[in-house]
This record gives sequence, C-alpha cells and structure tokens, in this order.
Amino acid sequence: MLKERRQRRIPERLNHYTSVEALKSILSDNEGKGICFWAFSNKYKNDEQEIKMGEYVLKRIKTDCSIPEDSILHRFGGYDNSASVSFMEGAVNQHMLDVYGHCRLEFDLRDLSVSPLTGGLIDCEYVAKDELKAYADEYCERIKSVYNSIPFSQKLFGISSSFAFAFVVRFIMMECDVIAKVFAMKEEKWSEEKEWRRVVELKDDSEILYFNGKPYVKSYLDKEKLKGITIFCTYDTMAKAREDAVEIRKYILERGYNAKVNVRILVPLRKYIVCGKIIYMCQFGINF
Repeated sequence: MLKERRQRRIPERLNHYTSVEALKSILSDNEGKGICFWAFSNKYKNDEQEIKMGEYVLKRIKTDCSIPEDSILHRFGGYDNSASVSFMEGAVNQHMLDVYGHCRLEFDLRDLSVSPLTGGLIDCEYVAKDELKAYADEYCERIKSVYNSIPFSQKLFGISSSFAFAFVVRFIMMECDVIAKVFAMKEEKWSEEKEWRRVVELKDDSEILYFNGKPYVKSYLDKEKLKGITIFCTYDTMAKAREDAVEIRKYILERGYNAKVNVRILVPLRKYIVCGKIIYMCQFGINF
C-alpha cells in the first residue's frame, strides 16, 4: 500500500480561498511587508483528524522503531510549535467556497522552497482513515530496515564507505519525510482539494497573536506573487459579485498590486464528489 513519496514540484498556480472582507485584510499591506496571511496554530485546525493522522504516524515510529534519542524525529516537536497557511491546486468545488469563501486569490509560488521547516511549501498526502494503521505499520518496517542496514554496511564495507554513507543519507531523508507527513497527512476524502501548506514556526512569544483564543503568527508574501483574483457567484448573486470586483480592483490598484480581477458564474453541469455528496458544477467567466 505504501508508495515511495515523491516531492512534487510546486505548480505554476496555487489558490487561496477567502471572503471579501478577509481578502482586503490579506492584501491591505498596512505594515509595508506585502501580502499578510494569518497562520493559525496547527493544533486548532478545523479538521482534528488531520492532526491525529500525522501525529499517529510520528508516535508509532518514535515508539516502535529503535532510533537514537538524538535523532531528528526525537527532537521534532510535531504540531505543538507550528502554524500553517493553506493553498489549493485543484478545481473549485462547492465545499471550498462554502468553507473558505467565494474569493480566490491566485499565486505563483514556484520560487519558494519545498520544505515544512524553511517557510516553504509542502503538498498534502492523502490516506484513507481505515488504512492508517497499515500505512504506519509498513512505514515503521521500512524505517527499521534502513536504520538497521547502517551498522551492517559499516561493518561489511567500512564506516567511511560510500555504501554505509548512502544508508545514513537514506535514513535522514526518511526522517525528514516523516516530519513532512505530520504536516501533510489528510483523509483521502479531501484529495480533490490537492492542498499545499506553508508551515511556519510558532515559538517566539513576542510574535504570537491571538484571535478568539487561537494563537497565530503573520506570514508574508511579496506583492508580485499575486497573479489574479476570481470571485465566484451564481446567476442570482452576479450583480453583487460584479460590484465586489470593481471595489476589489480599485482596492488593489491603490496598494500597488498588478493582478486581474475576474468574476466566474458557476452553473450545475460538471460532476464532483465531496464528502460522499455529488455536486455538479462548471464555470464561465466575465473578465474585468
């Protein structure tokens, strides 16, 4: 069941769904630092299962695999000291609009690093809930195999041999992969979103803010990374969406953004399955 994880390249365009009010806050540039996201603590995610899945795999590996106490995994704190901002790669669906908002910010983030520990991006990995134990079992066996091969290869070929070094590098890469899984694992039913996350540290008390009791830090992107804004609507809400588009266009021009603002009308033609429900949707656009 377990496939070797291949870190994908960051795609040309990633999206962040939000409301009109939140969009203005994100693009306000009040502090002169560009685009400002509120990166909320990963311990307060909407879907608790995300935390449970990643933390379950980490705990199983730390307890079931005899790895040294000074290893990266033992020193890694999991979700406790991290926050994240989500971006979506997949096509729009009603679930994302209902949960996140009818405005889509469109970014080109290809020059960011791909890592959960450097302020970069990581693509989510989707596993069915009923397969999680088998997934963790198989991953534990693979890590044990690689780790136990280190002393064997050192004895057989020498401590400084390229063969022994290769197993050490492989083990470190697997540790980093486990860390990525903690942040990236989601239930398979959400795979249509094709989510990417930008993970940031949540350690410096002087930078931590609170909203409704939830801790967050501010995460910034340069203005030129914003490439477009799309407002989704139905026939009934088209007039309001067009008004919002005019207002948003003026708002971003005043703040030095160079991005197109579009309105797209959603009509029920294309089939989507979200959380077991069938939703039909397609779109055509009116450009401003």
